[in-house]
Amino acid sequence: MHETTYPITDSAYTISTVNNKGGVGKTTITANIAALCADLGQRVLMIDCDPLASLTKYFALSKTAQYGLSYALSRRKIDGTCISSTSNERLDIVCHDAGMPATLIELTAAFNPAFVLETAIKQLREHDIYDIVM
Repeated sequence: MHETTYPITDSAYTISTVNNKGGVGKTTITANIAALCADLGQRVLMIDCDPLASLTKYFALSKTAQYGLSYALSRRKIDGTCISSTSNERLDIVCHDAGMPATLIELTAAFNPAFVLETAIKQLREHDIYDIVM
């Protein structure tokens, strides 16, 4: 069987699933779209920003990174120290971790946390590792 990959662009797409109300399917839709894209041959990175770490629980991890999202945000950089691998070789995740509450307080005092995440994602794009960041 021939495997086809679908090149998207020279730079990763960023897809955000947001809503201020809980229980509307943000995590479920993110997990399903990410898995589908990975199955279609795309290299996908998911970032779990949910305080309940729900996205992290969707997939079995084959390699757990030493750090998680709080470390990435405090350094404004997403790299191998905070990217965990799932059982799907094209699907990785930055896991929500216990340090997030303190990190958000620190970032909110000086910056907008969403801007810090955007900066980290832009830095990641320069390395052309992923086709899609969710």
